[in-house]
Amino acid sequence: MRYKSPEGFRFAIGARVGVKINAHTKFKGDDLIDGNNIKVKDCDLPNIETWRFGPTLQVGYKWVSVVGFYSVTKVFEKGSGPDIYPISLGLSLRPF
Repeated sequence: MRYKSPEGFRFAIGARVGVKINAHTKFKGDDLIDGNNIKVKDCDLPNIETWRFGPTLQVGYKWVSVVGFYSVTKVFEKGSGPDIYPISLGLSLRPF
């Protein structure tokens, strides 16, 4: 849902839904044991939630806005890690 005033004030509220397609890590650097340069790729991270969703909010004036998102789902499956609820804040710049 969005609102835009004639003076340039903007307000939007909504929801965001996402699905995990891939979760992986990469490391490129020195080995801690012998100091050799190594590459490590892990393509299967277990216990990460498949779905995420939550409310999103945007408030701004003319060409600049502040954007926020709060995930009501946890990062990890129940009993598989700490209870982390991601928060995202940002600045949005719109050309005229």
